[in-house]
Amino acid sequence: MRFVLCANHRAGYEALLLLLSEGFADKDSILVFTHANSDSKKIIRECLKLNIQCIDKNINNFENEVSKFSPHIILSCYYRYIIKGHILSLAKLGCLNIHPSLLPNYKGTFSSPWAIINNEKLSGISIHEMVEQVDNGNIISQESIEIFPSDTAYSLYHRLVSLAIKMLPNALKLYSSGFQGVKQKSEIDKSKLYFSRNLPFGGVLKTKDTTYEEASRFIRAMFFPPYDGAKFELNSGVVKEANAIEDIESFVHEFK
Repeated sequence: MRFVLCANHRAGYEALLLLLSEGFADKDSILVFTHANSDSKKIIRECLKLNIQCIDKNINNFENEVSKFSPHIILSCYYRYIIKGHILSLAKLGCLNIHPSLLPNYKGTFSSPWAIINNEKLSGISIHEMVEQVDNGNIISQESIEIFPSDTAYSLYHRLVSLAIKMLPNALKLYSSGFQGVKQKSEIDKSKLYFSRNLPFGGVLKTKDTTYEEASRFIRAMFFPPYDGAKFELNSGVVKEANAIEDIESFVHEFK
């Protein structure tokens, strides 16, 4: 089969290796789209090493290249751009997306941080068919994992990536054999429906509006090195960063 792989970060890198190692494609039957950022350097290096065509720009601007490549499947793995209909229509069998939540809840981005903030007990991976409406296609495969009290956005991200790569071979086999998946539930909690790419609460909570428990979850949800951790605006207007519970002990009295 011929794949267009839209890839980012560890998830996209491991998806590329899986397609090759599991025999789904060879180096001449993969076209990679990724990002010109530090998160995707490993993807770009691997493509250069194996002589795989790799484009570090928005796939939506490369309709002619994708059409000429004539993919059977377009696979999106933590890719940051929303892939438009004129590109989705170019895949002979269809398009799949790996999404780190139990759809239909937590569509969009930052699903893992928001699941921690909202004190969810479970998260998971949904491998679903891509349609023009974001994260709305039929579910091809879905599995859940427990969110541990010690989980941060960083640890939960990596646990979910490992689950996704484990699930991917069977999902590809099902989809390529003609399995159309299962429609997503229509009855959902609208407060958990969709989250944008903006940082939760802009990355800063005011201590006077936040409980200690909420602050603790926020710290876990914002922990993703090397990026900034949780920030709290004190009553004085000073902003303090916290990457662990111990970091808020000096101003714990300010929480409501």
